Amino acid sequence: KLLIQLQSILKGVFDRL
Repeated sequence: KLLIQLQSILKGVFDRL
């Protein structure tokens, strides 16, 4: 689902921070 993909991307961004 798109929502799950968005959450995964957000997690990746937070991990980068």
